[in-house]
Amino acid sequence: MSQCASQLSLDNPESALSRMQLMLQEQHKQTLEATNQLSSSLNLAVSQLQVRKAEAARSTIHGVDFEAAVGEQIRQLADAAGDVFEEVGASTGVIPNSKVGDFVLTVGPEKAATGARIVWEAKASASYDLPKTLAEADVARRNRNAGVCIFVHAARTAQPGIPAFARYGHDIVLRWNEEDPATDLWLRAASMVASALSVRAAAHDRKDAASFKVVDGAIERIRKQIEGFEEIRKSATTSQSAAGKILERGRIMEDALISQVATLADEMAKLKARSGEEAG
Repeated sequence: MSQCASQLSLDNPESALSRMQLMLQEQHKQTLEATNQLSSSLNLAVSQLQVRKAEAARSTIHGVDFEAAVGEQIRQLADAAGDVFEEVGASTGVIPNSKVGDFVLTVGPEKAATGARIVWEAKASASYDLPKTLAEADVARRNRNAGVCIFVHAARTAQPGIPAFARYGHDIVLRWNEEDPATDLWLRAASMVASALSVRAAAHDRKDAASFKVVDGAIERIRKQIEGFEEIRKSATTSQSAAGKILERGRIMEDALISQVATLADEMAKLKARSGEEAG
């Protein structure tokens, strides 16, 4: 009986209970060390991933990824509208040794601007201010024999002077966030405006030119809605209690944007009908 009690006593360092306690303590120590090592490894991996992501965002790799994302959006727009889409960034254009202009959209048949060429330039670079953007847009139009250029800046790298959405003569400049599907609407609107500009360039008619006051008004209202999205982002990052305001503001903006895009579509239909009447 005394021998059994001795084996169950923690006062006896040689007892079975004492040895079991030491074994459990050692296992706990090893488990804790393994957990700490795993945590350190995970923290290191996350840190390295963040560094690589930041480097990629600054590198030409990010630029290539952004260009591909823009191209895919244009391809979908072209397919839906019956237009012809071309990737031309890897080949030289009309200007010797120049590859400026990433994509060309040719307006499809049965449209007022049939055959018109619209060049798209995608840029994920913080080195482009507005004057440089417009200068390159001009080169892109000449190099790809296009009447209109749509210059798409990556939202994350665009300089403050780059507008959210604006038209400069035969050039359209906008920001696009490839990680925010809500901004895909800007690409669609830009494509519609570019098609309308192509009609004007082809028609040279005062009646057609007058209707572009409506188009330009729609562009301005779209630009204001984009600024509203900036307000939403600021509200979302400053206070969760602003959720109600954010949702309501988003609903109003969505309705307004759909209305303005519809306006552009209506103007395109009018121009097409007018062109058909004149041809008849």
